[in-house]
Amino acid sequence: MIPASLYLLACLTGGPTLLPQGAVDRLDAPILRHSSRVASVAFSPDGRRLASGSNVNRGGGDPTVRVWDLASGRERWRVQHDSTCVAWFASGSRLASAARDGTVKAWDLTTDREVFSSQTPGGWAFAVAVANDGKWLASTHGNRSAVRLWNAATGALVRELEPAAKGKPVSGQITAVAFPPDGKTVAAGVPGVGLVFWDMASGTVLRTIPGEYPASGPFVSMGITFAGRDGRVAVCQADGLAIFDPARARELHFVRGTRAEDPTRMDISAVAQSADGSAVAFVRNHELKLWDVAGDREIRAFPTPTRQPGPFALSADGKHLAQGAGNLVVVWETATGRRVPAHAPEHGNLEAMGFGPTGEVLVRDASGLRVWDVGSTGRRRGEVLRSPAGVVAISPDGRTAVHGGYSYPALPRLTDIGTGDDLVKLDAVENEIILHAAFLPNGRRLVTVDTGGRTLSLWDTVSGQRLRKFIGHEDPVDAIAIAPDGKRMATSGAPRAYFRTPFPGYAGDAGIRVWDVETGAQLATIKGPAGALAYSPDGLLLAAGVDGIDSHLRLLDAASGQEVRQLKGRGPQKAAFTPDGRTLVTVGRDKVVRLWDVATGAERRRLDGHSDEVYSLAISPDGRRALTGGSGGQIFVWDLYAPDRLPRDDLSWAIRDLTDPDAAVAFRAVRELAAAGDRALPLIAAIRPGDRPWPQALEALEVMGTPAARRAVAALAGGDPASRPSREAALVRDRLDRRAVPRWFPPAPVLPPEPQKLVNGTPRVVARLSARNAGGASGYLVPSRDGRFAVEYGFHSADVRIIDLPSGQVRHSIPSPVQDGRVSQAELSPDGSRLAGVTSVGGFISSPTLYVWDVPSGKLLWQAAASSSGVGALAWSPSGDRLATSDYKPSGIRLWEAATGKELKTWPGPKDSHQVLAFALDGRRLSANCRSTLRVFDLATGAIESESATRDDLLTANSGTGIPADGRSILRGATLTERLTGKVRSDLTGGHQAGHSVWYCAIAPDGRTAVTSDKFGHLLVWDLTGADTTRPATVLKPSDWDELWQLLGGPDAGLAYRAGWRLTALGDAAVAELVRRLPPVPADPTAHIGEQIAALDASDPAVRQAGTDRLELLSTIAVRALERATPRPPGEWSDRVKYLLDQAARSTPSRAKVLAVRTVEVLERLSSPTARAALAQYAAGPAGHVLTTDARAALRR
Repeated sequence: MIPASLYLLACLTGGPTLLPQGAVDRLDAPILRHSSRVASVAFSPDGRRLASGSNVNRGGGDPTVRVWDLASGRERWRVQHDSTCVAWFASGSRLASAARDGTVKAWDLTTDREVFSSQTPGGWAFAVAVANDGKWLASTHGNRSAVRLWNAATGALVRELEPAAKGKPVSGQITAVAFPPDGKTVAAGVPGVGLVFWDMASGTVLRTIPGEYPASGPFVSMGITFAGRDGRVAVCQADGLAIFDPARARELHFVRGTRAEDPTRMDISAVAQSADGSAVAFVRNHELKLWDVAGDREIRAFPTPTRQPGPFALSADGKHLAQGAGNLVVVWETATGRRVPAHAPEHGNLEAMGFGPTGEVLVRDASGLRVWDVGSTGRRRGEVLRSPAGVVAISPDGRTAVHGGYSYPALPRLTDIGTGDDLVKLDAVENEIILHAAFLPNGRRLVTVDTGGRTLSLWDTVSGQRLRKFIGHEDPVDAIAIAPDGKRMATSGAPRAYFRTPFPGYAGDAGIRVWDVETGAQLATIKGPAGALAYSPDGLLLAAGVDGIDSHLRLLDAASGQEVRQLKGRGPQKAAFTPDGRTLVTVGRDKVVRLWDVATGAERRRLDGHSDEVYSLAISPDGRRALTGGSGGQIFVWDLYAPDRLPRDDLSWAIRDLTDPDAAVAFRAVRELAAAGDRALPLIAAIRPGDRPWPQALEALEVMGTPAARRAVAALAGGDPASRPSREAALVRDRLDRRAVPRWFPPAPVLPPEPQKLVNGTPRVVARLSARNAGGASGYLVPSRDGRFAVEYGFHSADVRIIDLPSGQVRHSIPSPVQDGRVSQAELSPDGSRLAGVTSVGGFISSPTLYVWDVPSGKLLWQAAASSSGVGALAWSPSGDRLATSDYKPSGIRLWEAATGKELKTWPGPKDSHQVLAFALDGRRLSANCRSTLRVFDLATGAIESESATRDDLLTANSGTGIPADGRSILRGATLTERLTGKVRSDLTGGHQAGHSVWYCAIAPDGRTAVTSDKFGHLLVWDLTGADTTRPATVLKPSDWDELWQLLGGPDAGLAYRAGWRLTALGDAAVAELVRRLPPVPADPTAHIGEQIAALDASDPAVRQAGTDRLELLSTIAVRALERATPRPPGEWSDRVKYLLDQAARSTPSRAKVLAVRTVEVLERLSSPTARAALAQYAAGPAGHVLTTDARAALRR
């Protein structure tokens, strides 16, 4: 019989996995890990498996060849071999490997038998290759400048293939070999010679493709690969990557490296092709890239887990890319760039964060927060948050995450776990981060340990305001505990050395401080360090423990700080009480999860399974489960009450054991009685209240939780209120009742299964232009603000040309006003009628003179001395009536009257010149951004306002930023962002070559087209609508409209943007659907609000949700009525009202507001009579409402 606690789960590949006793799930993904450095990787022909080989060239370990299942990441086979290169047979059933000792071996994976072995004394085997028919093996070795050809069946050496160099010596070892698809030849890259082809039958050289070839370097054994029907070969050369037609010795494609910058370095040092030759992967300048051969463009660059990319392989179908990284193997999907398996952590450590509102498990790794369903297969449900900034805490209801602000955007913030949307940004100072955090029980306040670790802050989680600071700790705070009533807080600080190594005589801050949360006053100091703190649910006890040189665990009286009892055993790293207060759960460096009896201090149970120290712990709201995380990426979900075995028919022994003096034996009896369910009720009923086994019997009833058990508890609670047993039963009854109350949580958005089929495509390039001197930062194309024209100038061009977009026709040409001078900066006025520019003579520094021309005639309108040292930047105001320029050292800002050249104002600047100038949308303010300093000037008063961060409303009149007429999007460089949410709508970097940063951009007033131009003078015109002219006109089904509506209001701004363009393309048919789904709000919404509040109590769930959506849309207009509504006990109605009040108070837009604004955006784009009529209906709503305000603005435009 299998013990019930050893839950048999199906692992990801379908094989059985036996979990440790008490564990119900293991959530960490398998990691493809060797114990020594990975030297080579190779995909099986069907792409379903991956082989990897490791050796001990750099450090110790256990050199092996291993085979992994790609879908699950599970290891399927291994053998000892000090491998340098692995290669599959075409059948996929055999695998070959070359080793450092010169051995070349092959194994049959189906029989686990070695089928080939050859020994080459004294020669390091660099590479091995297998012929397509599986009859031949080829290898290269360090002691021979030749290729060895082997009979795969007999293991006999057939011949050595010497390169016929015609007098040219071989300058190094041959380190790369491959078989062309013709089955008759073998090829190798020979240093100092080139790519040599031999006839396998005769051993003669058939042809040589000259070229440099490396003799050594990283993974040079990957330098040749054949693909396609024509057998095209990709070869790493000293100056780049060449793709040849070997039959004609003709170069088909060439990807240039950057060896000119460093002649001693070979930039492209490894290569792999897909089977059809359409894609090639290679390493260039320490970056792993995937290249589209036909389009001659980079598809994607892949992050490198180590400093330098390791050996890699591309699957035959081009769908997966694998790479060795130290002793790990990482696999990506080439289409998405995601890791495979999909839930594989990017780093080894996973941290247990908490439980979600519906029982899901929340786990953090280096890439963000992951949400798992527990109990089926351990598969991750989906990653809802990605934040390199790091999640440091989860709210008590499991709905909100706190980000510490460790990286961009470097601002601590609260995020909705269900949607991934930012709820509020904490009003922190610049560069402030959060190290630890803890929510107060009501979730409305948050305590954080701030930068430096010695100061704590209390925050309002709705407004993001800092309420107060707690100052007093001398050393970093390592633990925070909040009392259940939220009025007190315990914190502990000690130097980290205290927890690891002893140092005598320490007299620092190794103690516990108790604070008044509301006032910030320090109430008490308790001696002794604590790395783990936890309040009991009734607030009477404080657990304090440390896992260090003075390892201990104490239970303290929370009021006096006196020690109540000390628990035996090693101290913990984390501790938490179960909600019933009976049990204290601890984890520590000894790899064990321990359960302690709070009443006696005895150990109730220990759970073993972690292979390394455990440092994170969370308890589920019902107290049944614990989530633990440890080093090495292990995450376990434990059932604290799982029995050790299936309950016996005779349970009388369990009744007897309830009173056993050994706490572990008594707790085992509680677990088995609870697992027996209603069958144990007659035996438990025979125990009289107040008898010795009474507390344990009551615990078993609470854990059981069946209707019959609940009735039994209610009957016990109905006794004498003054008796202790009745009071204890009443507490259990209340806990069970609270769990039974149906709660409501905002439904997480669910994307349609195939959204790409409904929405428009991504933006596409419709025109490409290049400046006359493009490349080398000498020629530029700067688009006008509306994207209709481009200004072409450069340091090697004597004139400025105005070019029509997208046709590329030259409209006007304006010569330089200075003899032998060149225009070094130029920008068109917003209406395109005037051109402002500065010139340079003999260098890149511009002259101090500003020129303004009339574009149609080419006439110089005026010129003025703009600075004493040269102009650093210039910008037109949105109306075109003013110009702004910045000076080089000494820096400053000047404002000009565009019609006359009159200088209006001057502001001094910092030591460095202002690099970016921009006018606000209304033209009343000017921003100057110099590196990290943003200064804002009020143009009416001349006052200067200092800012620490970029502001959307200031980045408008600037050639590096584009905004359409409706102001809903911002194009910064190549990134199109939604202003309302701050989320990316589209990324336009893919059209430019890798490394070509976008310097200038513009967007048409109607938002349909955009222009981007890089620093090398290449300009692209984009169709932002993504319209597919080949898509046949179809009539949408009701379900299609439902899915488009979900996408339009969904959290994915990119899909929402494309859904909006799809709705725009549908014309007036979309208008009727939008108005039906988002009815106009009455001008007097008072009665309407009452109806919707009443709908929150409707019997139909759909009516309740509709009422919630309408009230959420009303936002602040409905706040007063919601606050006046009669309070009710905890439940769904209370949850919905609290949610609505929180949404109205937050500064970030609610989902309802986002959907309303995007709906108006679609109607404004349509601009048909029907669409304008719909906007008029929205505009007639109550003043201040988002629909009313946005619709009125759209009609004015």
